[in-house]
Amino acid sequence: MKVVVGGGSVFVHGGLLTKHVDYGLENVNEEVRDWMWVRGRVSRDLVKGRNSIVWLRKFSNELAKDCDCSTLEHVLATIPGAKRMIMGHRIQESGINGVCYNQAIRIDVGMSKGCTNGLPEVLEIDRDKGLRILTSNLLYRDVEESCLDAKARDGLGLLLPELGPKQVEVKAQLDD
Repeated sequence: MKVVVGGGSVFVHGGLLTKHVDYGLENVNEEVRDWMWVRGRVSRDLVKGRNSIVWLRKFSNELAKDCDCSTLEHVLATIPGAKRMIMGHRIQESGINGVCYNQAIRIDVGMSKGCTNGLPEVLEIDRDKGLRILTSNLLYRDVEESCLDAKARDGLGLLLPELGPKQVEVKAQLDD
């Protein structure tokens, strides 16, 4: 549940609101760490309730039109160097995707048998190659490193215009 900022990306489980950033990301990480390791007290706003960093879904609704892009843009503007928020928590049945002009990247594909038993996908972030989605989804078997666009997969579009994300098939052996 730690918040990590690096390379223009903010990584968080559910999402961040301005109140979390105002509280201080270092404070958030310290308080959550203490809570996890020693079961100390932690602010309800951080780990409980639908607007906590754990359960927030304002930016991960399956339909792009239901995401709060205005709030996301404001939150990212309060974090120096942040261009996008990468989050899990809410399963994306369409696979890894982005909304809000690709400022929200949703990476939870529900791989667990306890969830939707989704196919493995990985968001690769490479300084030279840009962002790519590595997948074992057979739907993309015949697609040779094509750029995703909003029509193809609900909104990943071009995260880095000069490089564009690439869909790349990978072979994965799944053990029972």
